[in-house]
Amino acid sequence: MSTELRIRKWGNAHGILINRKAMRTMKASEGDKYRITAVTGDKVVLERINTPPKQLMAAGILRQYADENLRKKEKEAFGRAMKEKYGNAH
Repeated sequence: MSTELRIRKWGNAHGILINRKAMRTMKASEGDKYRITAVTGDKVVLERINTPPKQLMAAGILRQYADENLRKKEKEAFGRAMKEKYGNAH
């Protein structure tokens, strides 16, 4: 893919506007963060640093739920074991 981009002044900084087609190709969204990982002559390489794919985000949510559920089950099993060993005396 080859797209012409123009550097523009933005307040006291400069930025590059990226058109919709390039954004789709990059699978980028507004607010994504990128860092420059390489500069060779007149070529610049950008790397996304903060936006995991939606599948990974969903997997993280499921993992968190599973971890919470596991902790609850471990706590219940510990409680049962304590009751078996020591009865209901507190």
